[in-house]
Amino acid sequence: AWEMFFSPETKKIQTTWGGIIRLILSIENKPIDKENILDFQKNSLGREKGNNFLLELLPLPHRSISNWDYSSYNLPQFSSRKNYVKHYTPERIKQIKKLIAENNPEVVVFYSKIYVKHWKEIIGVEENIELKPYYIKNGKTIFVICNHPAFRNKKDYYPEIGKKIRKLL
Repeated sequence: AWEMFFSPETKKIQTTWGGIIRLILSIENKPIDKENILDFQKNSLGREKGNNFLLELLPLPHRSISNWDYSSYNLPQFSSRKNYVKHYTPERIKQIKKLIAENNPEVVVFYSKIYVKHWKEIIGVEENIELKPYYIKNGKTIFVICNHPAFRNKKDYYPEIGKKIRKLL
């Protein structure tokens, strides 16, 4: 599956990463076209010497929030999505908070509003968050909570978030 989206020969933009790449290109004030998105996807996204870092709160892949393919493992933490979230989220939140504290990133983007309570715990805020892109500066870091790229977003949704982040930097 890796080769399908990240090999030098790929011609297909991966849905989730395509949204994030549009945001990054917008922050960098670079043209957002298919060629630049594919180039970034193939050569810069999540790369060791790049300017971005990809991390999932709960990294097991699944087709949708309602889909759960892991109950056959016969382990209590995999018996349901609910048990998986309950078992792994507290430790993952601690690890993410530690990474942020150690690296002081300029920007952290959380996508998917399903996990807003977890994002707020990582950021360290208790306030209500409206259902639109949400921005907060905590220390040197700008935190953004927004829709998942697979959500039915308008075409300029991520570029507009990138422009706003660029202004806040």
